Amino acid sequence: MISCDGQSAYVEIKNGIIRIKEKLSTLKEIKMTQQQFFSLIFHLSKFSELNIDAGLSPVEIQILDTIFDGKKAVYWGPDRV
Repeated sequence: MISCDGQSAYVEIKNGIIRIKEKLSTLKEIKMTQQQFFSLIFHLSKFSELNIDAGLSPVEIQILDTIFDGKKAVYWGPDRV
């Protein structure tokens, strides 16, 4: 689940396909510290490097590593702050 200011969306990974939904029948929650979260969104670390125990399958971890590969620079322009 991704949430911000009372709005939320759910990420579903099924058969190698990522879907964003408003509701899910099954949900795996990934809890992390603020430092881990910022490390992901600024692509400083791969998901697997954070050693978060969320009961994810190897395929789910691989997909998250592809999304958060630790190699891309992210630029937040002044209009995003």
